[in-house]
Amino acid sequence: MARAYSHDLRVRVLDAVSAGLSRRAAALRYRVGVATVIRWAAHATTTGETRAQRQGRPPGSKLDAHEAFLLALT
Repeated sequence: MARAYSHDLRVRVLDAVSAGLSRRAAALRYRVGVATVIRWAAHATTTGETRAQRQGRPPGSKLDAHEAFLLALT
């Protein structure tokens, strides 16, 4: 899995978009994908957060809820 872009780059791109630059133009200026800028802007608009979301699988197992039952079987 690829690493997340730096927070500094995200902030610069989102500042450019909020200053009136189109998302497509901001993507070209900072050399990131158009869809990436669209997702960043949508996420910043809905949550107000500019940091990257955690990557990877959430901790734990799907079987954690059934732990007592499974241990009782042994």
